[in-house]
Amino acid sequence: MTANHPDAHGVPEETIIRMIKEYHEFKKSFLEQYNPDFAITILPHEFESAKKNIGKKILDLMINV
Repeated sequence: MTANHPDAHGVPEETIIRMIKEYHEFKKSFLEQYNPDFAITILPHEFESAKKNIGKKILDLMINV
């Protein structure tokens, strides 16, 4: 947002700055807590039985995010 290119929606600059800060805080917090290796763990001895349901488990994770 500049004098030559004002915000098209009339959002105050303070609000935009606050929203950007909140986004970065959320992203940092999420990445600190999220462990992709924990999302789906299949031990070697479980592979044969797990591969029957792995697609459903992945879809469930994607839908419930």
